[in-house]
Amino acid sequence: MLLQRVSRHTAGTLFERDESGKVVAEYELLQCPHCQFTWRMTPDMRTGPWCTRCGAVQCGRPECTPPFECQPIERQVELWERRARLLETVARNYQR
Repeated sequence: MLLQRVSRHTAGTLFERDESGKVVAEYELLQCPHCQFTWRMTPDMRTGPWCTRCGAVQCGRPECTPPFECQPIERQVELWERRARLLETVARNYQR
């Protein structure tokens, strides 16, 4: 049971309701750590491919499947912020 909890990084829960508002089905939502693609987990479905570098289940789409450089979204945001700071510094020095 521990392995099942570790291998699934649940992104949320989807509740399917009928016209009266009664919950008729409940699904786990999983989210790819590389592209943030979110999908519904059904009881007959496997969790998906496992990224051994970041330790999370991934969506399995070609752009997120090895061989590729594993960059979880947090790392991508860090790189975007670093790039923005560099551009600000260059712009400041260029204006002098």
